[in-house]
Amino acid sequence: PMDIPQSTIDQEKLINIISKTISILKNLEKTNINEITIENLHFTLSSQGLNYNKNEIENTLKFLSTQPISILHKQKDLYILNRQIESILKKIGLLIQAFNRMRLS
Repeated sequence: PMDIPQSTIDQEKLINIISKTISILKNLEKTNINEITIENLHFTLSSQGLNYNKNEIENTLKFLSTQPISILHKQKDLYILNRQIESILKKIGLLIQAFNRMRLS
């Protein structure tokens, strides 16, 4: 771990938190819930044995709320899902495939 630059560790942690957050959002969406707070997400992740602090969780939700991702939008203390998560993930997947093809050309 000492050989890995700090930015790599932060990026890896962000990826892990994003992955868990998307999974939680998908499960909430199945129960017709489309919003979450930092505190709710922190509690849910902590109950899964994941020790992320509230600042890391807030940074993740901000990342998911900004362009070009924008799968969430912030309204007071709530982060609200903009549209169905599966639709969003398909569009992101298409964008990644297009980007990869462009790089191979």
